[in-house]
Amino acid sequence: MKWITNTLEWADTEQDIMNSHPAYNQMAKDKETLDYNDIVEEFEENEALGGKRYLISKDDRIIALLDYCPEHPVDHRVWLGLLIVHAAEQGKGYGREIYMEFEDFVKATYAAEELRLAVLTENKNGRLFWDELGFEAYREAEVKGKPVTCLRKPMR
Repeated sequence: MKWITNTLEWADTEQDIMNSHPAYNQMAKDKETLDYNDIVEEFEENEALGGKRYLISKDDRIIALLDYCPEHPVDHRVWLGLLIVHAAEQGKGYGREIYMEFEDFVKATYAAEELRLAVLTENKNGRLFWDELGFEAYREAEVKGKPVTCLRKPMR
């Protein structure tokens, strides 16, 4: 897998990945299709948190998007903001492979005791994915008016 720093020059590619998941977009943004302005908003939010964004390619095809925050301003922990694999590439184990590479990176790069993320409470498939990777719920919260379950996984 190759990790490519994601910039707004790649907005069309990110939009394509996101729009391959209309049900997720409906849960997260109350609409099935995201436009360019939605992508810009995501970039701005990630940047405000000091986040990093990557596109992931395999065999010269961009298959996924990942963003994370190395030190979230609220709790100073590493947070995974988004990992989404293009719908056409799902079911091939890429999500798990990308996550495991990311986890190894976090362990090698940051003195993180744990990795955190929030999953939309309504996103049952997402929650199952993270549970299978060893994440555990520690609280319920709300992000942008949406109920989320906050998950964490020890990094030691």
